[in-house]
Amino acid sequence: MFTEDQIAKIKADFPDEAVQSRTFKNRDGSEKEFSGYKPAWIVERLNDVFGVGGWNYRVVNQGNIENQVWVLGELLVVDGETKTFYQNFGQGEFSKTMSVGDAFKSAGTDAMGKCASYFGIGEKAYKGLETRKPIAATATTGAVVSDTESMTEELIVLLEKHKVNKKEIFVTLCKNVLNREVQKKADLTPEEMAKIIHHLKVNEAPF
Repeated sequence: MFTEDQIAKIKADFPDEAVQSRTFKNRDGSEKEFSGYKPAWIVERLNDVFGVGGWNYRVVNQGNIENQVWVLGELLVVDGETKTFYQNFGQGEFSKTMSVGDAFKSAGTDAMGKCASYFGIGEKAYKGLETRKPIAATATTGAVVSDTESMTEELIVLLEKHKVNKKEIFVTLCKNVLNREVQKKADLTPEEMAKIIHHLKVNEAPF
């Protein structure tokens, strides 16, 4: 079905800056970290391999069970008169600090990545062979930084875990860690977000 050139592009490793980590909750409440690839890089690889307009992704169905959301996505690839598609589920979670819309968005891109892996794109991660972590931001904090969207998702999970669910608590946390007053997450720079993520990871309590 695929040409040698397409196969080479499919199997090519993603660059370090494409790697992201996501944390999923198991049914028993425990958490599992998974290394994968940022959606923008998956889309770029699909365009490189199949061409713009040579593929299509859509959400077939979606729903939620309490605060856990799920999306059934479908990725269609057109090669001449041949059409091949795969479907898979993605998951997300909304909370006091994660909107329902953002949770469904996260679940949708999760499903797209899984579907792409059926064509061989990013399959290394789903085989558990991707050992790289998101590139480091600064040597001073040791914090890990991916793109802003991934960092925001990680920060939201950690804030929920530490029960930083009120504005005044968030402001106090930022004062202690950053030595400045921050009213909302959107006001944080990537480096500041990395410092708070690192602080919440290494300390049992936020203060």
